[in-house]
Amino acid sequence: MNMVYDLRKELSIEVPLIYLLYFNCILQFGIDKFFKECNRVGIDGVIIPDLPFEEQDEIKDEFKEHGIDLITLVTPTSKERIRKISKNARGFLYCVSSLGVTGKRNNFKTDFNEFFSEINKYSKIPKALGFGISTPEHIRELKKYCDGLIVGTAIVRIISKSKSDFEIIQNVGEFVEKLKIAIDEK
Repeated sequence: MNMVYDLRKELSIEVPLIYLLYFNCILQFGIDKFFKECNRVGIDGVIIPDLPFEEQDEIKDEFKEHGIDLITLVTPTSKERIRKISKNARGFLYCVSSLGVTGKRNNFKTDFNEFFSEINKYSKIPKALGFGISTPEHIRELKKYCDGLIVGTAIVRIISKSKSDFEIIQNVGEFVEKLKIAIDEK
């Protein structure tokens, strides 16, 4: 958590910062202590992928009390739950691109027109699409459906293959630049 504090304080980073972690990590840390620390260091939102929407009431008050958004996930299989999930979403809605676990994919089988048409009926907050997005081609294909695209595992892989901090910065920077070019293309 101190790294977030340093980014906010010493580097004056003002973009929203979000943690993605499993509920067990919060329980181990201590729910109240976790939210107090998030507030202290400047976390804006938390994504808890293993906390189903129906079980979020357990900690919803802590999020509100500390001014932190609980970012909810909606999947192509959510179907009748899409209305409830989308309607109650805060910060942004994390739209899961496909079934399975996150990571590299060659293509997507989800009907994104249908998926986002249903989501957009109920939610006006930004929608970000994630899970398996790892190439400029993915960005070009998917950017028309949502407000943002989430690339995580691809960056983690680049970091793990890099041999030094300098190489990490260089390799991640080059990769992100390629993604940005794809975003900016008309």
